[in-house]
Amino acid sequence: MVVTITVLIAGAAVAALGILALRLAKQEQNMRCNEIKEAVSTQAELLANKCRLILEKHKREVLDSLLMANPDPVGLSDLRYSSPFISEVFMADCNGALLLPLEDSVFNRRYYGLFFEAVSGTHRDAEDDIIVKPPQPRARSKSSRNIFTKDMDYEPMEKAAPVKAKKKGEDSLVYSSPVVAKPRQINGSGRMISRFGRLSTGKRSGWIAWFSDNDLRPVAWAVSHKNSSRIIGAEIETIALLGRVQSLMPDSLPDKWRIELVNASNQVISSAGWSAELDGVNGDKAVCIATYPVWSEDFPGWRIRACLAPGWSSTTIFTVTAATQVLSLLLILVTAGFIMFYLMRRELELAGQKTSFVANVSHELKTPLTSIR
Repeated sequence: MVVTITVLIAGAAVAALGILALRLAKQEQNMRCNEIKEAVSTQAELLANKCRLILEKHKREVLDSLLMANPDPVGLSDLRYSSPFISEVFMADCNGALLLPLEDSVFNRRYYGLFFEAVSGTHRDAEDDIIVKPPQPRARSKSSRNIFTKDMDYEPMEKAAPVKAKKKGEDSLVYSSPVVAKPRQINGSGRMISRFGRLSTGKRSGWIAWFSDNDLRPVAWAVSHKNSSRIIGAEIETIALLGRVQSLMPDSLPDKWRIELVNASNQVISSAGWSAELDGVNGDKAVCIATYPVWSEDFPGWRIRACLAPGWSSTTIFTVTAATQVLSLLLILVTAGFIMFYLMRRELELAGQKTSFVANVSHELKTPLTSIR
């Protein structure tokens, strides 16, 4: 009885130790998973900081070139072809009224809300009502008007026709940008002024994160050093800047890691590590661990995403392995206990047989002695 109780107590202790070992193993695996997440997040954060540094460098270069440009058509033409980061140039007066180009319909349509929509010129508080947030991806748009302009005084626009567009294998109806009417000149006098005039008043240079056609089209401007009454600006070529940022992507990453460069339209421009084409092979997709903005003030929507591919965590395998090891240990200990119990019981039986033999011999010897006596 005592031996049975001892074996049961030993088995319970072994089971408790096995459960504790399994929980410690799971905790260790969770710590390893958190370390992997922190590592890939740190890599993405460092890349975002590098991207911002190179964007700041090119921004200074563009602003310096705008400051030194000649405020005439020839100077603007030379400026346009002098930098790969300048897509289009323009010139405005000190009040922000656009002087050049006036006949460029594409430019006027793209920046209609910036140069040709009048806003209050007497109220100059925060700029939150001018700088808009990046667009959110959407499948349909029933409005033909630029969604980033406000309900202020503007010229009529022609409604755009729906155009078929494909997004990741499915057809959806989207609307092209509105076709603006002939732009109206705003000279800055009186109580109304253009949005650009409101932004540029009292400043020597600046950067406007403007959204048009559901895409980021920033504008840089500076007061000319050669003529303080003229403002020279440029539409920034975002593709060239993305090319510079893309060159910073790491060449190699650990297995199951992926770092993505995403633009304001939520499109993946470039990625490193695990190929996105392998996502969904078994129904699983990469998991986004962290997102870091590249430069939220001047390039809103551009960000670096840290992702981990399917199967990056070996939690299941580790748990099964740990459970197998613990169960094997329990089996060994229980088997050893039963063997010890068997040996102890056998020894007890042998001891009982010896005692019985001695008692029988003594009894058999006592009987003849009694008869003789």
